[in-house]
Amino acid sequence: FILLSTAVRSFEAGVVASMMPAIRQGLQLTYTSQGNVAGSPDYGIVPSGLLAMAIFKRFTPFSVLTIGYFVISAVSLACALLPSLHTLVAARAIGGLCWGL
Repeated sequence: FILLSTAVRSFEAGVVASMMPAIRQGLQLTYTSQGNVAGSPDYGIVPSGLLAMAIFKRFTPFSVLTIGYFVISAVSLACALLPSLHTLVAARAIGGLCWGL
């Protein structure tokens, strides 16, 4: 799971980086907003360590990681269906939180 999570995270970062001109144009982002979009997974990764300690004491690692992947899929789908700056930043932050687990 760790290798899969790292591979998915790297792929996602590459996709967002290569698609940033189209995302900027589609959502009419400013330079600062682009930085927020690019850095938003870090908003979720930072507290994930503390959250992981509490979650992994109560649940098995397999179930936590499986649920985490479903959450990432759900927020990605929400971002695709409701394209806006706030949805994109929130989806990437929640995805970062799940990847950090």
